[in-house]
Formats: sequence, structure tokens, C-alpha cells
Amino acid sequence: MNIYPSKYGNNPKFPTTQDFHVVESGEVLGRGVISKKEFQVGEIIAEITGDVISEIKLYTLQITPKEHLYDPYFSGLLLHSCDPNVSVDMLLRTITALKLIKEDDYITMDYTSTEDVLYNEFKC
Repeated sequence: MNIYPSKYGNNPKFPTTQDFHVVESGEVLGRGVISKKEFQVGEIIAEITGDVISEIKLYTLQITPKEHLYDPYFSGLLLHSCDPNVSVDMLLRTITALKLIKEDDYITMDYTSTEDVLYNEFKC
């Protein structure tokens, strides 16, 4: 079953509940995405979608300086890491494993890799 609502279509490369678990809340990390299976280095683990909007909001990733992808279902929930296990290509809208991802690993990205300005600024 696709994680995205049906309004985004039925792309077989969209993340599914078979491959990922969206964590709604956690004591320390909050919302996030956990892998339910292993992904190899270099493997495209998912294609992403959402609504293209003009402002920076919670759950957005920057496409261009004036366009942001609002995705409160998957990519907008990825946790930050200064040593991430995935890279996000906003032009192709793909997520690729940078490291071996094991079952039960959180999917993490470096927010600075897609953003000119962060929604919440911080230092690594």
C-alpha cells in the first residue's frame, strides 16, 4: 500500500507501508521514517511527491529558491543527520541510499543538502 494518498497517483516507486514505517511520535525523535527492509548503497529507495508551494513550511524540501515540495507523508518526515544514510535529489524527486540501510534503521538526510534556508536553523 502506498504511503501517499491516492490523489498523487499510484507510482510503483512511491514508498509503501511494506517497505517503510512512518513513526507518528517518539519520546526523543518525534515523527520519522523507519525502514522495514534492507537497502544497498546506491539503491533508489523511493520516488517522492507532494504539493509544490512557494513558501518554506514544516515538511517542505526546497526544489528551487522559489519552489518547495510539501510532503507531510514521507520525505518531509525524514530526520536530519550530519552523517545521513540517504541523499535526496529534488529535481528527480528520488531518495538514494548513501550507506547500507538495515531493517529498523531511521531514514536520515542532511537538511542542508536541499535547503538554502532551514525552517529551523541549527549547526551540525
